[in-house]
Amino acid sequence: MREMNDYLLERIAHRRAEPADDLLGRLTTVRVRDRGLQDEEIVGLAGVLLIAGHITTTALLGNAVLSFDRYPEASEEVRSDRSLLPAAIEEVLRHRTPFPRLGRMTTTAAVELGGRTIPARQLVIPWLGAANRDGERFPDPEKFDIHRNDGAQLAFGHGIHFCLGAPLARLEARVALNLLLDRYSRLEVDHKNARYQNPWVMNALLSLPVTATPRRYDCRRSDTVRPRSTKPSLR
Repeated sequence: MREMNDYLLERIAHRRAEPADDLLGRLTTVRVRDRGLQDEEIVGLAGVLLIAGHITTTALLGNAVLSFDRYPEASEEVRSDRSLLPAAIEEVLRHRTPFPRLGRMTTTAAVELGGRTIPARQLVIPWLGAANRDGERFPDPEKFDIHRNDGAQLAFGHGIHFCLGAPLARLEARVALNLLLDRYSRLEVDHKNARYQNPWVMNALLSLPVTATPRRYDCRRSDTVRPRSTKPSLR
């Protein structure tokens, strides 16, 4: 984080000296409530966009491959019927929520939740992972079920806190997973060497070694794309 912040501060200083019509350039000149943004505010905005724009999709893809390995019946269904892929992605988001908690918030008034009263001005951390496993909302919540298909999961947040990159993340996941299913007939996870992120920070993988079996291609067809290696390893 320090390295990223230092990099952004350097770019902000450059843009203040040499204005340009790009994101950082506009943020250095924009005025909010009759004042400009401080460097630290611009770092916060740019940092959130930079991190959220790639790490959440990375986590989603890793969680999807892991889920398809753990639940091969679902994987075969999706492989046979690609129209199920969007619903499968939603179930991955529900079952393995990449960011299981929202940021720290403060209550503005006393509120009753789960039979307990939370006082006003109390620090709270909403846990999205728990909401996505709520048995009153999702029947048999521990089950990985790609046929739920109601889009009610909260992995992207809700209301004013809804993730602005959600449509892009869903699109990227569809493209990447379709390519994997097209090119490989089998993806086998090396669970022994898989490394998991601290779930308090992120429900994702640090490393996911996968042995991939290429699909057999008809060499007489010119519209097929063959893998470069007969025994590839995806990392």
